[in-house]
Amino acid sequence: YEKKNEIIRKLLNNHYDLELKNYSQIEYRIFPLPNLVIKKANFTIKNNPIKLESTSIQIFLYLNNIYNFKNIKAKKIIANESKISLEVNLVKNFVDFISKIKNKIYVNNLNLEIKRKDITLANVNNINFSNYGHDKYDVTGEIFENFFKLSLNDNQNLNFKILNTDVKANFKFHKKNFNLNSGSSKISLAKNIIKFNFNLNNNELEIFKSNFRNKYLSFSLDSFIKFIPYFSVNSKINIKAKRPNDERIAAAFR
Repeated sequence: YEKKNEIIRKLLNNHYDLELKNYSQIEYRIFPLPNLVIKKANFTIKNNPIKLESTSIQIFLYLNNIYNFKNIKAKKIIANESKISLEVNLVKNFVDFISKIKNKIYVNNLNLEIKRKDITLANVNNINFSNYGHDKYDVTGEIFENFFKLSLNDNQNLNFKILNTDVKANFKFHKKNFNLNSGSSKISLAKNIIKFNFNLNNNELEIFKSNFRNKYLSFSLDSFIKFIPYFSVNSKINIKAKRPNDERIAAAFR
């Protein structure tokens, strides 16, 4: 199977948009189903500067491909114990890449670092994801030392919840198929609720028609955020206290 590495490269490139750069070994396993295992594999995503490292990639084969590699096809692939370090402006590119994969893929234990140059903005660890089966487009993982679950319904409604907390969010996108360019959101944090609309255009994010409320105050917010060439925020906030008591207003933000 080492001699068939060019065929395997083409399979991953054509069906999964993954460009295999290097690996330590390719081996064949018969159990639990016939599959090829690429160990210590390094990839780049086609037409993107995004790099992916995996402890192993399993390519599950059809029976007629075990000895005949001419028209090789994969039943599914599993990426095990992977990691990606991702610039914040490439997050949308990564989501687009995932959404366009039509063949079956299961991501098992992905660690994702989101950064801005040399500064880490967030670490999302132990991510599990599948684009097929009962848990299709359900994502689980760990962020800020808490487990979360993310579900995408009908490719248009995204629900996010940090488990065992009062943090939950719903995003409704204006277009289907993971199009993150525009939509509306409702976020609940304990007894605080914020709603807003958003437009994402290249490296700029616009937040508008935003409203925050709790039992002490409410405010509206319009904000314009730029990620390139440097991070900047320009916001307009209109605050209304429901009860004119400084201590209670301050407590709302503690």
